[in-house]
Amino acid sequence: MAARAHRTYALLTGIVLSIGSACASAQPAESEAVRGAKLFEATCAECHESAQLKGDAALAFGPKIQQIVAGKAKHRPKLKLSAEDATAVAAFLTSQK
Repeated sequence: MAARAHRTYALLTGIVLSIGSACASAQPAESEAVRGAKLFEATCAECHESAQLKGDAALAFGPKIQQIVAGKAKHRPKLKLSAEDATAVAAFLTSQK
């Protein structure tokens, strides 16, 4: 009986330590708009002001940046963003008030 209790205790201890370790290392997910703001600042802000891209202009910019990234619209310099990054930038712009 003591051996069984020891195995159960060891098993539960391992589970608790595994869960605790996973929780401690987990990073909260960054929202698309926050990630987009960082990307906009690093990639777009040199030439574009986010304040100019609010409201209807921001809504129109979402599809435009996707076209640029896909190579269907020209942009100088060439953008080095993934489609996911472009979606994040669009999310940032449309989230501005």
